[in-house]
Amino acid sequence: MNQKNMTKEQLLKELNILQKRTANMEESKSRIIEIEEDLRKSELKYRELANLLPQTIFEIDTEGNITFTNKSGLETFGYTLEDLYHGLNAFQMFIPEERDRLNNDIQTVLKEGYLGNKEYTVLRKDGSTFPAIIFASSILHNNKPEGIRGIVIDITERKKAEEDLRKSEKKYRLVVNNAKEIIVVAQDGFVKFANQKTMEFTGYSDKELKSKPFIEFIHPDDRAMVYDNYLKRLNEEDVPETYSFRTIDHKGEVKWLQISAIHTTWENKPATLNFLIDITEQKKAEKDLLEREKQLNQAQKMEAIGKLTGGVAHDFNNILTVIIGFSDYLLMHYKNDKHLILYINNIKEAGNRAASLTHQLLAFSRKQILQPKVVNLNTIISNIKKMVGRLIGEDIELIIYLDPSLENAKLDIHQIEQVIMNLAVNARDAMPKGGKLTIETKNVFLNEEYTKNHIPTKPGPYVMLTISDNGIGMDTETQDHIFEPFYTTKEGKGIGLGLATVYGIVKQSDGYIWVYSGPSKGTTFKIYFPRDKTKVEAIEKEEVSPKNVSGTETVLIVEDDDFVRSMIFTVLTSYGYTVLAAKNGEEALHLINKNPNQTIDLMVTDVVMPGLSGSDLAYILENKIPHMKTLYMSGYTDNTIVHHGILNNGIPFLQKPFNVNDVGKKVREILDN
Repeated sequence: MNQKNMTKEQLLKELNILQKRTANMEESKSRIIEIEEDLRKSELKYRELANLLPQTIFEIDTEGNITFTNKSGLETFGYTLEDLYHGLNAFQMFIPEERDRLNNDIQTVLKEGYLGNKEYTVLRKDGSTFPAIIFASSILHNNKPEGIRGIVIDITERKKAEEDLRKSEKKYRLVVNNAKEIIVVAQDGFVKFANQKTMEFTGYSDKELKSKPFIEFIHPDDRAMVYDNYLKRLNEEDVPETYSFRTIDHKGEVKWLQISAIHTTWENKPATLNFLIDITEQKKAEKDLLEREKQLNQAQKMEAIGKLTGGVAHDFNNILTVIIGFSDYLLMHYKNDKHLILYINNIKEAGNRAASLTHQLLAFSRKQILQPKVVNLNTIISNIKKMVGRLIGEDIELIIYLDPSLENAKLDIHQIEQVIMNLAVNARDAMPKGGKLTIETKNVFLNEEYTKNHIPTKPGPYVMLTISDNGIGMDTETQDHIFEPFYTTKEGKGIGLGLATVYGIVKQSDGYIWVYSGPSKGTTFKIYFPRDKTKVEAIEKEEVSPKNVSGTETVLIVEDDDFVRSMIFTVLTSYGYTVLAAKNGEEALHLINKNPNQTIDLMVTDVVMPGLSGSDLAYILENKIPHMKTLYMSGYTDNTIVHHGILNNGIPFLQKPFNVNDVGKKVREILDN
């Protein structure tokens, strides 16, 4: 509209509009100034805040030129504001090996808007380096990236801590893996950690140990106890500080462990930390010690029983000597009375049976007389092979293995034959439905390790006699008692002296006997006799006893048992001898001193008596009566005449009990020689 043609009102209206516009422009300009001031203050606050931060704050353009960094950034990298004003590029602050990766990461931020937790080795102005983590985001203008803003965090201390932790963990693992103890962490019923010793002990790999519940590695008989204690430990209940249990390794071998455990956490969950020690050898040693103590106690018990039975047998032999002797005497004088002879024979037979019993007791107590010779066991076995075969019967196969190089031993042939026969009978009874009996000989050397576990065996060279059967076998309880007199498992079939006799003969021969058996596993007896390097002795033929036992010589009887003394006095008197009698050595000396001119051709004396022994009495009388001969008699062996049960050469000896013919023949034989 032309202003000239405008009315006053229109002009005023336009002026008013113009004034409003001018006012708005002034207001806008003022607002812009205000905004710019706020922005300046905000940027100042941002920069002040940035300068207060210990981390490096930076801004770069799209080319990597640094447009801003805070005070910490300048200090960290060793630059000044002047360096910044003259132009710095971010690539200068990274080692050459990582600049390509940096460029890729810059492009990623510009494209995707963010980059987080990237680790770099950054470069200071002086050329030194340090590890850092960078977080960055893009700077947008009109939704277009015009630069990058970010933060650099120095992780030198963290890296050092990580390295220290790594070294510490390495040391820890080194200590744990080289520990003598087995160390295991258990959680949720599984192994979560196991040291190297665990794998060496069990034979399982780490993966195998963690693949199944740990309870499967425990011996079935101990699983309930171990798992119950494990649960109690998890719940922090009372559990024994230490206890032992059995485990099974990958070979199936049973081993013993002693455990000490504490409650702990593993990956923030309850667990148990277990320290275990291999006590397999200790348990074996304890078992061996118990076994040796058991053997020692058994040996001591057998020794005590032997002394008791020896004493009983000695007293019985005195009694039986009287019974058998007077029975013979009565039979000699009442030949025409058939009824009386029958009764007397029954008495004598009972006496002989009792004598056989006491003979076995003496064998067990090692108080019988042995007449050993250097012999070869192979010869003894060969000589009684047929007898053994007849004894065991046709339904039992006899197998014999004789070592052709077997060395000799000093043994009483008849006693060893009795040992073999008794063991054969024992084997026969153990195989009622038939089976196999094996007899074997062999040279062996028993070392210290063997003898430690077989008390009281001594190390050295032996000849071994083995007698085995495949019969019903014996349990441990039976094995502990089989050599004891009167112990038997054969109800109504024996009195239990067979093996006791075997034991006594072997012991008296300086040998050792051991039994190995088990229910349904048969039985093996191993007997060891000391080797003897001397030549085999010839077996002497028994001397023919004189038929005429009567005589007129003077005989002195010295015997402390009244009945035995009376019986011998009666028998020898009936044979025509002049008989003097004394109840002990002192009485015999008094009798001789009272009649110094009394001629005595033979003294029959007991070995063991109160006061003077028979040998001491004989020694005293040697000077008084030089031509007097001596016949010793005894119910058991004694070292005064018999050394370890072996009859000394040239010593006339009469073993109780004896009958009338025995004493008559022996007296006549000595007087004639």
